[in-house]
Amino acid sequence: GVTSARCLGVEKSKGDWVSFVDSDDIIKSCYLDVLSRSIEEDVDIIVTKISDEKIHECKSSSQEFIKNILLGTIARGVPAKLYRKSLFTNKTFCLSSAFRIGEDEIMNLRVGQHAKNIKNIANFYKTDDTAEKNLAVRKKTYIFAVHMRVMCV
Repeated sequence: GVTSARCLGVEKSKGDWVSFVDSDDIIKSCYLDVLSRSIEEDVDIIVTKISDEKIHECKSSSQEFIKNILLGTIARGVPAKLYRKSLFTNKTFCLSSAFRIGEDEIMNLRVGQHAKNIKNIANFYKTDDTAEKNLAVRKKTYIFAVHMRVMCV
């Protein structure tokens, strides 16, 4: 599934930074260029917001990142983010193949625990609305239960 594909992608990647794009994601042609220009020495994750509203660039802590993932105020999925490769450990992708929903959130929580600073930048990402609507109802109750287990492990 997507978890094993992402694990292999991180293993095979040669750079210091990693970004994920799923089949239902729509990105602008300048997406990776803009994300890479936002790299700073003290930043571990760069996040774009899924929204048409204008946001101001700012930095946040690991704790704020995790809180925002759980609250859904930033994208819970892995697209729309650029991750420092060193954040990934051998446990990041250690997940039962039974997980079909929520694996992105679990990965973000695990990676977020190791991040020091997260930089929030302008919008350069949008998901296919159809895919989001199909999963929205199932995800809401399931994700909360998954997060509670992951945070307690």
